Amino acid sequence: LDLPDGGHISHGLMAQKKRLSAASIFFETLPYHVNMETGLIDYDELEKSAKNFKPDIIIAGVTSYPRTLDYKRFRTIAQASDSYLMADMSHISGLVAAGVIPSPFEYCDVVTSTTHKTLRGPRAGVIFYRKGVKSVSKTGENVMYDLEDR
Repeated sequence: LDLPDGGHISHGLMAQKKRLSAASIFFETLPYHVNMETGLIDYDELEKSAKNFKPDIIIAGVTSYPRTLDYKRFRTIAQASDSYLMADMSHISGLVAAGVIPSPFEYCDVVTSTTHKTLRGPRAGVIFYRKGVKSVSKTGENVMYDLEDR
C-alpha cells in the first residue's frame, strides 16, 4: 500500500523520480492504492497490476490504514499472479493476537511483525514462514516452499 494511502515507508516508497526507501532502491516496487471515493484498498486495481507486473511478492501491510485487510482477497490475487503473499502486521499484531481483527496466518506465505509496538515487548522482530507443500503442479507433482533456503 502506498505511503500516502496508509502504507509503510519500508514497503517501497518512491517519489516521481527518486527511490526513497531501501526496498525501492534494491528492488523494483509498484505500490497499490486506495479507491479515492471509498477510502478502501482498490483490490481490483491491485489484481490488474499484479497480473501485468507479476511481482515475486505482494506485501499486505499498513501503518495508518483504518480498515481491516482482506487477506483472502490478497491470497486470491497472489495465487493468480504466482506471487508470494507477505503480511507485515507490525502495527496491528496486538489486535490480531487479541482476536479483534482477522489474522493473516491462514492466507499468507510469510508474516512479519515487531514485538515492541502493539505487542508491548522488547524491541525485536519476528518472521513466520510456511514449510512443506505450496501447491500441486499441472503434472500432479508437489511444489514445495523454498523460503528457508533464501
